Formats: sequence, structure tokens, C-alpha cells
Amino acid sequence: MKLDNKYVIGLTGGIGCGKTMVLEHLKTKYNAFVIEADKIGHQIMDFDSEGYDMVVKAFGNEIVNNEGSTPYIDRKILGQIVFNDKEKLKLLNSITHPLIHQEIEKLILDCNKQLIIIEAAILLETSLKALCNTLWYVYADENIRLERLQKYRNIDKEKALQVMKNQWSDKDFRSACQVIIDNSFDKENTYDQIKINLPGGSLWEN
Repeated sequence: MKLDNKYVIGLTGGIGCGKTMVLEHLKTKYNAFVIEADKIGHQIMDFDSEGYDMVVKAFGNEIVNNEGSTPYIDRKILGQIVFNDKEKLKLLNSITHPLIHQEIEKLILDCNKQLIIIEAAILLETSLKALCNTLWYVYADENIRLERLQKYRNIDKEKALQVMKNQWSDKDFRSACQVIIDNSFDKENTYDQIKINLPGGSLWEN
């Protein structure tokens, strides 16, 4: 689904590459409507939703936290279950990905802005890429990513490297995307790359 009156950028990249900074700039400088797939993934598993019921049925009540007034799926427990089990991860994705796609497609159709960004670390592995006019890969040198993750997100090096190992390689990201944003340098350098790669450049600016 691509709409003539809307331009949809699919934004992806590995952990610690700086996607959030790029998103914020696109939102504030170019008035983009930002859709974060991970947040949608949380919403579609809210209590009493179709996603909640399907995931609990598949993985059991052990993933449900009943301590508050409303039960919720404990994503930490669920993550531990699927992190090193490819079959269980595949099962979870088979449930959540279609629901996420459906919700994001609806958001695009209902949006009154022309520039729309879909941010997803697993964008290239899902049907979401079919919703995009172009795919952008935010890159940063591995050492810079590790430094950022330790400084800003308190993720130790060993854990960060483990996550990186389970994500797409730099080579794969580059081969699948049309635009590479190198976020290894200062913010202004990244901002210049964003402007250059937006069709019409400054025409999108607020």
C-alpha cells in the first residue's frame, strides 16, 4: 500500500545507532508523523485485546502479571522465553506482526500529514517494508554504538554485543535499504544527510 499524497520512509538500524535522534529531527524539523513499531507492538498486547488473548494462549499464564488492577503481559518474561528459542520467537512474530501491520496501515490512512516515518528495528524482516516508499538505514560505528548504549541506556558491553549478534549485519542492512544515514559523527552532519536524502529537501521544513 503506497499512497500518492503521502511519502512513507521506513527507518531501521541496529541497537545504539541513533534512530531516536533521527526520528526526533524528522518530527521537529520536517513535521513528520512518526510511527514506532515497537510501541505499536506494546499496544496490540494490551489487556483484553485480540493480541493479548492470542499471546497468552500461545505462551501460557506464566507471562501474565496479575499484581496490579489490570493484568498485563510481562514483556521481560516473554522476552526471556523467545530470546534464544527461534521457534518460539517465530510463533510470537506470527501472532504480533500481522496485528502491528494492520494497525500501522490504519494510522497511515488516517494521518493528515504528507511525510510519515515508520521506525522498526525488524522492518526488513516484516511486511511493513511494503508500506514504504523508501527504506533508510541509520548506521553508526560499532564502538560508538557500544559507548552510547553504556552511557545512555546502561546496557553493558556483553549484553549489547549479544543483541547486535542477533540483528542484521551492516552488509545486509546496506543491501536492503536505498538510503544510508551515517550517524557516526556530530548531529549537524547527520542532519545534513537527512536533508539531502529527503525528496525536495527544505520544502518539507516547518
